[in-house]
Amino acid sequence: MIESDVIKLLLEILEALEFVHKNGVIHRDIKPDNIRRRQSDHKIVLIDFGAVKEVRTQVINSQGKLTSTVIIGTPGYMPLEQQRAKPQLSSDVYAVGIIAIQALTGLLPHELPEDAKTGKIIWRNSANVSPKLATVLDKMVSYDFRNRYPTAKEALQAVKNLLPKPIYKPIDWRVLLGLGIVTVISLIMFLIPKNDFNLYENSQYGIKVKYPKNWERQDLENPILGEVVTFISPK
Repeated sequence: MIESDVIKLLLEILEALEFVHKNGVIHRDIKPDNIRRRQSDHKIVLIDFGAVKEVRTQVINSQGKLTSTVIIGTPGYMPLEQQRAKPQLSSDVYAVGIIAIQALTGLLPHELPEDAKTGKIIWRNSANVSPKLATVLDKMVSYDFRNRYPTAKEALQAVKNLLPKPIYKPIDWRVLLGLGIVTVISLIMFLIPKNDFNLYENSQYGIKVKYPKNWERQDLENPILGEVVTFISPK
C-alpha cells in the first residue's frame, strides 16, 4: 500500500478509536480482522468488543498498583504491557501502528525483526516511507508505552499534521485595482442616465468602458505599463 493510502487508513481507524477512548474504553484486540468498512457510508468501524476493558473499572490494590487482568489480544498486535495483563489506552495505539507498518511493508507482525537491546521494531528498510510518517509510526509502536501517544486523539492529530497544508496564493494587486475600477464605474453608470456617457474602446485588449461625458479622458504612454488611460472627474 502506498503512503498516501496508509495515511488515509490511519485517519479513519484513529477517528473510530478516538470515540472508543473518549468513553474510557480500551479495545484490546485491534487487528485487521476486527476492522470493517460500513456499506452505508463506507466509513471504518471497529468490531469484536468482547475484549473491551473499561479504564475506570480497573482495581487498585493496597500498594497503589493496578491489579492483574486477563490477557486478551492477538499476538503481534499486543505490546509488552498488554502481554503482562496491564493494557493501556496506548496499547490500542500500538496495534494501529502495527497495522499501518504491515500495510506499508507487506510483512506480518511476526515477520518484523526487533532490536535485541531496545525491543524497537526494525521496519523502515522494508518500506517506501517518508521520514515524517516513519517518525509518527515509530512513536505509535514504541516498546515503552510511556513513549507512545497516550490515546487515539493525540495519534490522530499527529497523522493529521502530515497532511499537506493548503496554499493561499496572494491576489495580484492589479486584479484588485481592476475590480475596484469596474465597481466604481458600474456605480456611476447606475446613477447617471445612459445617454450621458462616452465610450472608450481598446480593441487590442478587448476593453470597452463607458464614462460620463463631463469627465476628462487622458491617454498616456507609459514605458513600463504601456498605454495608460485616465478618467478624471470634474470634482
